[in-house]
Amino acid sequence: DITEGRPGTLLDLKLKIVDANNCEPIQDAIVDVWSCDANGEYSGYETVYSPSGDFLEQRGAPKDMEKHSDDARPRFHQEPNNEKKFMRGAQVSNAEGEVEFLTIYPGWYPGRAPHIHIKVYVNDSEVFTSQMYFKDEETDKIHQQEAYNSKEGDRLKNEEDGIFSSTEANPIVKITEVENGVVGTCTFGVQLG
Repeated sequence: DITEGRPGTLLDLKLKIVDANNCEPIQDAIVDVWSCDANGEYSGYETVYSPSGDFLEQRGAPKDMEKHSDDARPRFHQEPNNEKKFMRGAQVSNAEGEVEFLTIYPGWYPGRAPHIHIKVYVNDSEVFTSQMYFKDEETDKIHQQEAYNSKEGDRLKNEEDGIFSSTEANPIVKITEVENGVVGTCTFGVQLG
């Protein structure tokens, strides 16, 4: 459970990690996920609002250049500036390549469609980084709930999101409604070596 009590529609996120070359499950992969909460806020970062209450940005600490010396976008990433950890978690995949996180369906923030980040590590090496998205019609339905509808403005649809539209391989989480929320499933094929 990575919700830490944050409001929103419960999402039982079930992911499967497989070798992209042969579709065999990958055991002992470390799967790291994180997303914003229903209000569009990430843990670990200060949210900045205008005097009128409009969202402006999320601020982190300056990037640790030693830690990220190989990053092609040296100013893109910011380090967390507080100890909050909601909506963040990591698990080790089982023999079937599966991990499961109890989280909430993510909200949105200006410039982005709802998404969840994922990184996969095998043998201490990062082998996969991506973002997973949701069908717009499912987001429309879930975002009618109170935890999501307190924001002013319009969220972006997937095709309007610059990151989504710049890539052809955009994983879409398959959603199934259950009594107390939704179950989301997605399989990721990763390149090893």
